[in-house]
Amino acid sequence: MKHLLTATLLFAAMPVSAQTAALFQDGKFAEAARAGRTEGTPAATILAARSLMAVAAYETRDKARALATVRESVALLDGVLAKQPKNAEALLQKGIAVGYVAKLNRLPGGAKEARKLMDAARALDPKDALA
Repeated sequence: MKHLLTATLLFAAMPVSAQTAALFQDGKFAEAARAGRTEGTPAATILAARSLMAVAAYETRDKARALATVRESVALLDGVLAKQPKNAEALLQKGIAVGYVAKLNRLPGGAKEARKLMDAARALDPKDALA
C-alpha cells in the first residue's frame, strides 16, 4: 500500500528539483519535506506538504503527533492557496489532508469539507485522474 500511495502522489506531483523529487521517490519523506520547504516554489511546497502527509500516515504511530504533522501540511498548502487560490494540486492535497483528519477524528463534517476541496480541484483540472 505504501508504494501505491507513493507512486500515486509522485505521479500527481508538479515539477520540482530533481533532488527533492528523488528524496520523495526514495521514501525519505521527512527529508523531502525539508527540501521542498527550502526550495520554496509552489510546486516544491506542495511536495513538502505531500511528504508530511506520508510521514503522518506511515511513519507516525501517535495520533496526536500525526494530527500535528497534518496541520503542518495544511498550513503549507494554505500558504500556496493564499497566493494561488486556483491551484488544483494544492486543493487536492488539502482535501486529502482534511479527509485524513476526518478519518482520524471520525468527523463526518471534515469528510464533507474534504470532498468539497477535491471537487474544486477536479473542476479546475477535470483530466486529473487522482482528483
